[in-house]
Amino acid sequence: MIMSENLRVPIGAQNLPGQFWGRRLIAALGWLWAAYLNWRIEQQTIAHLRSMSDVQLKDIGLVRSQIEFSARVGMHAEQPRTIMPF
Repeated sequence: MIMSENLRVPIGAQNLPGQFWGRRLIAALGWLWAAYLNWRIEQQTIAHLRSMSDVQLKDIGLVRSQIEFSARVGMHAEQPRTIMPF
């Protein structure tokens, strides 16, 4: 019975449940990897900005209290950030 039902469905529509979850897993792992890379870049940016002198920070338009916010949001806070969905 099941075999005959599968033959009536077009080849492109025959999707095994494992394939669906496999694609979801790969997408989730890709999203996690991108989030990890983004976090690492933020941490490196914060470390670099903290190592700068107050004069250097003033030259780029920052004060020490804005370092973490600027690293996370960016210098152009008016631009919305996008989050990748699963």
